[in-house]
Amino acid sequence: MSVVINIKMILNMKNNLIMKKLAGSAQKVASTVQKAVEATGSAISDASEGLGAKVGEWQDERTQRELAKAEKKSREEEIRSGLYVEDGKTIVCTLDGICGWFEGLTGKVSGPYSEVVKAQTLILSAINSPVTVRVPVDRLMNMLGRALEASADDVLKADVKDAFASMFRNLFSFLGLKVNCLTDRKNGETGELVRQAGEDLADCIRGIADVFAAGDGMVVEVRNPLATAQAQADFLKKALSMAKDGSDIRRKTDDYRDNLQDMFKFFEIYSAAIGPSILFHGLLSKYRRTLVEIRKAELMAPIRKKYSSMATEKAIKTIGKAFVPDSIKDLTNPAGYALKTAFHAASGIGNVISEFQESRASLAETERQLQDLDCSVPEVNAVKKELEAYDKTLQEIENKYIA
Repeated sequence: MSVVINIKMILNMKNNLIMKKLAGSAQKVASTVQKAVEATGSAISDASEGLGAKVGEWQDERTQRELAKAEKKSREEEIRSGLYVEDGKTIVCTLDGICGWFEGLTGKVSGPYSEVVKAQTLILSAINSPVTVRVPVDRLMNMLGRALEASADDVLKADVKDAFASMFRNLFSFLGLKVNCLTDRKNGETGELVRQAGEDLADCIRGIADVFAAGDGMVVEVRNPLATAQAQADFLKKALSMAKDGSDIRRKTDDYRDNLQDMFKFFEIYSAAIGPSILFHGLLSKYRRTLVEIRKAELMAPIRKKYSSMATEKAIKTIGKAFVPDSIKDLTNPAGYALKTAFHAASGIGNVISEFQESRASLAETERQLQDLDCSVPEVNAVKKELEAYDKTLQEIENKYIA
């Protein structure tokens, strides 16, 4: 009995030992699992934080690329507009850029030069317009009058008059160029004329910019807005879009002529207020000759048409006589008539060519005389008298500005 009890006790002791070992092992396993879980969580957390940081970096890089792209695009648009800042200088290099720069000056300038800015803005709008060949000269003259009244001394008045004279010269130079593009589309020198007009405009703007830069401390670089072949082509394309047919061209030409006549009319009205000016006198002298030539072309057109028709009729009769002479007409014998006509044409073709060449030479000489008003045709004499009277009237206005 005691032996059995001992055996049970031993078994119980072994079981207890086994259970303790199992419990210890389980505790170790649990501890190891807990450490593994903690390590895994920490690794995942670290990985998550690293991934988040990386994503943030990617987002920052993408934002920076987008910002750089937007800044580049904005810069390219500024440069295309022709009004931008480079190395501390304001660059003005297109017609749109010049217009934008002057619009920015509006309200910032006082005294006589505020009127200069208004006038130049109006003129630039007309130059840059694809359809305008006429501007309100009376408004420009009012601006000139107010600018002179606001000038404190004779030196400033002289500067104001010079500025307005340059602006008027640019204005009518560009308007005339537009009309000439319509009436003489095949002129190979048009591109060079456009380039030179752009340089003259840039010179005028530089003079005005220097005045503002001196008082404002800014540096402005004005470049020829029509220096490149592309800029010239774009300007000519705009000019040619003004007229679709002959009637449009005539209307634009008439508008240009009327605008020049308005200029003379208002310069006569304001002559006392403006006073002598070498530049205004030169401006009026140039466009006096332009107006006389326009008037001459208008008066001579019907006369030239008449004499051209007469010469053409004579040439047709000359050729007709060679092929159908009255002396050999015989319609009772058609075959014989045809042979005689052919023989006459063949034998007389040399005379026909000679007479035709004489007719052409005579027509060319008549055209020269009509152009120079150097002939005794009664209609031409009347034109000469009318032109002389017209020129005298314009010259009297011009002479009011002799310095």
